[in-house]
Amino acid sequence: MSVDWKLKLIALLHDPPDKVLALQGHQRRAFERIERLVGQSDFQALFNTTGTQLTRAQFEATPIGQAVKKADQVASAMDRAAFPRDINLSTQDFLQSPCVCHPLAGRQQPLNQVRQASFNTVINALNHVFTQALNSTNTVQQRFLWLWRNLADALAHHNAINGLAEEWHLVPADTRVVDHTLWDHLSITAALAVALPRAALMVCSVGPVQDFIRTARRTQDLWMGSYILSYLTWCGINVIADEFGPDAVLYPSLRGQPLVDHWLAKQHGLSVSPHPGGLTRATLPNKFVALLPAAEAKSVAERVAEQVRIAWNTLADEVAAWLRTTAQVTTDATWQEMYNAHKQQMPEIYWTIHRWPDVSSFKQSKGEADAALDEIRRLLRPPSEWEFQRIYDVFCATAPQMVNIGTVYSRLHDLVQRGFEARKGLRDFAPIEELGEKCTLCGTRSALRSQVQSARDHWAHVANQVRRVPGEVVTIKPGGRERLCGVCTVKRLVQRGFFEKELGLRGGFPSTSEVAVASFKEGVLSELSDPQHGQRLAQTLQDHLQILQRLRFEPTVAEGAIPKLRNMCLQLSNVSPQAKALADKFLKYDGDVLFEETFTRERLKADYDLDVTESDVAAAQGSLRRLLKAAEEAGIPRPAKYFAVLMLDADEMGKWLSGDKAPLFEQALHPAVVNDLRSNYPGWNAVLDAKRVLSPALHAAMSSALANFALYLVPLVIEQRYCGRVVYTGGDDVLALIPVDQVLPAARELRASFSGEVNIDARLNIQVRFRDVRVSGFVTFNSRPLMTMGPNATASIGITIAHHLSPLDAALAAVRRAEESAKKDYGRNAICIHFLKRSGEEIRAGAQWFYSNTPPSNTRDTVDLLTDLQQRFADKRISMKFAHAVFDEARTLAAVPAAYEAELRRLLKRHRGSALNPQQGERQAKELAPQLAHLARALDIHCPSADPSPSEPQPGLIELAKWLLLLRFLAQGGGGE
Repeated sequence: MSVDWKLKLIALLHDPPDKVLALQGHQRRAFERIERLVGQSDFQALFNTTGTQLTRAQFEATPIGQAVKKADQVASAMDRAAFPRDINLSTQDFLQSPCVCHPLAGRQQPLNQVRQASFNTVINALNHVFTQALNSTNTVQQRFLWLWRNLADALAHHNAINGLAEEWHLVPADTRVVDHTLWDHLSITAALAVALPRAALMVCSVGPVQDFIRTARRTQDLWMGSYILSYLTWCGINVIADEFGPDAVLYPSLRGQPLVDHWLAKQHGLSVSPHPGGLTRATLPNKFVALLPAAEAKSVAERVAEQVRIAWNTLADEVAAWLRTTAQVTTDATWQEMYNAHKQQMPEIYWTIHRWPDVSSFKQSKGEADAALDEIRRLLRPPSEWEFQRIYDVFCATAPQMVNIGTVYSRLHDLVQRGFEARKGLRDFAPIEELGEKCTLCGTRSALRSQVQSARDHWAHVANQVRRVPGEVVTIKPGGRERLCGVCTVKRLVQRGFFEKELGLRGGFPSTSEVAVASFKEGVLSELSDPQHGQRLAQTLQDHLQILQRLRFEPTVAEGAIPKLRNMCLQLSNVSPQAKALADKFLKYDGDVLFEETFTRERLKADYDLDVTESDVAAAQGSLRRLLKAAEEAGIPRPAKYFAVLMLDADEMGKWLSGDKAPLFEQALHPAVVNDLRSNYPGWNAVLDAKRVLSPALHAAMSSALANFALYLVPLVIEQRYCGRVVYTGGDDVLALIPVDQVLPAARELRASFSGEVNIDARLNIQVRFRDVRVSGFVTFNSRPLMTMGPNATASIGITIAHHLSPLDAALAAVRRAEESAKKDYGRNAICIHFLKRSGEEIRAGAQWFYSNTPPSNTRDTVDLLTDLQQRFADKRISMKFAHAVFDEARTLAAVPAAYEAELRRLLKRHRGSALNPQQGERQAKELAPQLAHLARALDIHCPSADPSPSEPQPGLIELAKWLLLLRFLAQGGGGE
């Protein structure tokens, strides 16, 4: 199908952005701008007149005008309601109290800047933006793509002078229904314009997800596993974006996605400003929903699946070529046969399509909705008391002329989703025989080998060759101790073999050792920024680095592996070039160089293939001891031997996507409209008190909220405020690595950011605002309002603390158990930590983020209290013995909740830290004992029985005692075995 890009452009601009400020004359303004963008001669050929003279009647009498009108009507029915004819809200009345409503939380936010906006200034800005669009593009398709991507951002930029910038992205499409933006309406109208008269919904997923990602022994594997799936998903979406436009994808939101911006710039030559660092992160979920012409849908789905397979094969072929040409690895027919067999086992692609009725076959628009609803009833068999039916009946009774197929969108979406789940349940299985030694990474496929070499010998050869590649870090253990199958080979080497040249994706991922010591490195960089006090530390650091260089210890850490450390290093340029140069060298060495146990002849030979003498070892150990002593004197804790894995997962996301958790319908409307309906149309009360019907606007809101969280808020918390690194962030799920001493405050800020319960100032400081009724769900970040999931949405976080030498797959399995436990055992909206001690002992503790029965005198959330306790341990305001004292007495007192506060007060006074005098200790005990006792009593609700198993939550005081043991460990900086 050849898409009419003029039709799409006209549909995208059928409502001008200034409509909200002046309804009168908006169509003439729209026609004039459309004429500029499609060209005067083409415009006159379409409408036989100029944009200034074209009337609405003339426009709608043409085929293109009829298509746009129908698309607008269906898009409006999808997102709004069939109001009675006299329910209107003029522009003047709206501007008296302009507001938007968060579509997921139902909370209003005033648009004060819109009220004060100058219409003439906005018009001038629009003219400037459209001139920019014309000057930046050559074809109508380019102009459509430029405006789809840049219009809102460009208007915000050019309107900054009159104060409208921050709110321009929130301008509603309809002054009556204020829970969806003009940009969402224009986008869905453009998609419908080419999908009608008979449209179809398509759902597609690319996998496998969990098995593919969790098969990781190195952090590089973890990163690339998620990145490959995100990239393959985009390759499938790319088929749709190329042919029908990115607006045809309803979920996820593509506007601002880094891979989409890269495509717009590279393939279409458009000027876009992609999110800094965005291409390094996996931000696209593996499932998407698209709106397509029904006649094309099946062939498009097949091309999507084929393109995903082609993309995977390209990745695999490029990796094989890189091994042969760049790494000079010898392969033969046996190797290639195994590689091809493994290559064919990826990926898994599932899709389903539901075709809508042909709207052109009905004389009245209500007929097309009735026909679709009849089919839905036949297939889904809804209950007799069906809420959607009641709402539909009210719409038909009050404004049947406004009812069309868009009115039943929510049920059509439900139907295609059910079909998709049924198809996915019929998984494709193929008999696979794997002979010989298994892959040390996945353990299921055979390790690659040649005809004349065993797997071990072959991979010893590969490791040696890869290490010789200029600029290459050591990616494969020497001596054949790592032996990979074809799929795992792609995962391990695809960043260098493909993504570096294709996407400019440079660098690697920090090792677990590097993450563990990141807080120590942060302290060192901070000290180096003070030339007066950092001289001794700088000298001992310089000495240690010189020893490493003498040992030929390879600097293997990629630039920017830990973004916050890289930013701190760049800032040293303003302090001292010498300090900056020293910091650069320091950051290139892996965290292992900060552990004395690394420097043994056996370890250096086995892990780094270094032949050293005992005197070399002694010199390295001595220089390290001097460095650590100088750091300790500067107040920097010793390097941690443990790291943390954090996994966030949105709670009940399926219910959000199905509309089950939508706010009430009245919360989507302007208050004046609600008052009018309740006063004059009592039959509408049932609609106003019902849940908002699922619409593309709700999906767009969720998609935008999750994209904002993934692209802006997750990196802000994990990589800018803390020394962590994001593995993947699809929006409703996050996986990240972070130092142990930073994991709790980071988790708290991440959870609050998910629901928009934060304030972010200009210096990127975050204030958490759990349960603040003033929170609307919009967060201002870098002067731009970002939609989040809102305060009605919750998320659970699992955390695993593991030794830096522990197998990564064990830590990943544990963090999944922790996340599942947060949902199952602690009732969702919870956090759960699994501490895996190297000795084999495990400690698990969990809690909800906050408890509804918190008294007014104690409004602190759970993790706020816990991080406060962690800091008091670290500052020696509470003795480290306090944690063990509570644990020793917890089982005895667990059955007597009334005694919690008194005993905790006694123990706090007894175990005050050395930093406090007795009077200060008394005040501390008086302050903390009620809060700790309350938390312990709240934790009692999770204990399933009087005698729970070790794998279940324990009585509240025992659970609190386990938390205290964890906090004690975190306060010590994660040192240990």
